Amino acid sequence: MPNKTKKKWLKEFVADPYVRAAKKIGYRSRAAFKLIEIDEHLGFIRNARNILDIGSAPGSWTQVILERAKKKPKLLAIDLITMEPLDGAHFIEGDIRAEDTMKKISSYFKNEKIDLILSDMSPNISGIREVDSIRVMELGELVLEFSIDNLSDKGNLALKTFQGKGFTQLIEKFKKVYKNLAVKKPMSSRSDSSEIYVVARDFK
Repeated sequence: MPNKTKKKWLKEFVADPYVRAAKKIGYRSRAAFKLIEIDEHLGFIRNARNILDIGSAPGSWTQVILERAKKKPKLLAIDLITMEPLDGAHFIEGDIRAEDTMKKISSYFKNEKIDLILSDMSPNISGIREVDSIRVMELGELVLEFSIDNLSDKGNLALKTFQGKGFTQLIEKFKKVYKNLAVKKPMSSRSDSSEIYVVARDFK
């Protein structure tokens, strides 16, 4: 990142009210507010018993889940990078695409279906638009396929993805599986970001 661009980014980051609020409250990142906004509209955390948080590091979504769940949930967080422990959540450092990770997930939930699947994953950005679009859509399809096999009949799924090439096709794939689909752009999401959240429920 060029020095000029880096300085501009740092200035905007420091001035970001959600960054300041996260630091004041004790959330590990500003991303906490995105999940809070989505849950305020849909209320899917409160009564969920088995919850999977994919792409959990540094742990802000895990924090929100623990705060908003009515009863202590069976909560599994997973990421490729290490996440500092949070009381009430179990963490696995691993790749959701790996067979051994899938076995660990099944073992943790004792082969029970999951009530809420949350994914805040992002691909490694190459800067090449075509390549990055493919990676984004692959992650979306991965979560969709996982949900088909692992989400409970009345469960909910919330996925971060990005608008761009392949987005419409990804939405169509979700529509083939789920009756109810919502696309949300939280106010706490930066206006210049193409990130968007897909929320799905009720299998067809």
